[in-house]
Amino acid sequence: MQKILILSDSNNDVIRLEPKWEVLLAFSTEEVFDILAKENKNQLDNDIFCIIISITDNYTMDDWYLELQDIFETYYNIPYIGIIENKSINEDLIVKLINIGHLYNIYVNQSELGDLHCELEKVNNYYNKINKIKLPKTNMKIIDKMVYCDDENVNLESFNAYFRRFVPYFGNEISIITTTKVEDTINEIWQSETSIILSDHRKPGYILQGDGLFQKIFSMKPSITRICLSASAINSIDDMISLIRKGKINKIISKPFNTDEMTYLLNWGLVRYYKINNYWQYYIDNVLT
Repeated sequence: MQKILILSDSNNDVIRLEPKWEVLLAFSTEEVFDILAKENKNQLDNDIFCIIISITDNYTMDDWYLELQDIFETYYNIPYIGIIENKSINEDLIVKLINIGHLYNIYVNQSELGDLHCELEKVNNYYNKINKIKLPKTNMKIIDKMVYCDDENVNLESFNAYFRRFVPYFGNEISIITTTKVEDTINEIWQSETSIILSDHRKPGYILQGDGLFQKIFSMKPSITRICLSASAINSIDDMISLIRKGKINKIISKPFNTDEMTYLLNWGLVRYYKINNYWQYYIDNVLT
């Protein structure tokens, strides 16, 4: 039987789920680590397919944020769902939830939980899909690229200048493709190996906005790391929730970006991508060296 791990600060707020899944409860991040270590002796062959984090007013996200980052950097292939009390929600909290890295969906009040079981079925399918990726041939050579889509050329030029300075850090076999057009972005990703997609959210003149672009890419290749660059255009909680629910974004960073933060996010995105696709040994041998 597959299992769901629920992290909550109160036994009274634990979500009741159908008996088709075994529910494991944790009331601290230390208990989460202990349960995962016990249940997942092989981190790529585990029974826990989802972690639900129930956030109440009894603590701030700062209490768990760094510990949760450590958990999901270790158990990178387990998605999670955040459930937040209405009165607790704010933009800073949502950004932190996103930047833990593996947020699949978010619920902001009890009335939305009616479709939670249906959503868990989707999470289960996603989990099974990314964990059944076959090992590549040992002599396989990966020519990898990142794609950045932004409707403003000045942002693309800034990113290209940054990437030229930092390319030795990521490995010379990794290239960057920049484009202002959504359709070109989709074609690039469809045609060849892509580890990371970066995009802004608001795209004037396009029906498909950032959340829709990320959604399309997630449906095509869910293992690609999805990073959203945000400016003042993301000025509402609704926009951020849409980026989570539709786009399944893995990280969010402000524009103009800080180079140290961008370098960290891109490195994190590569590690996630290579691990999920079983290219980790290649990454160690050819990128980190």
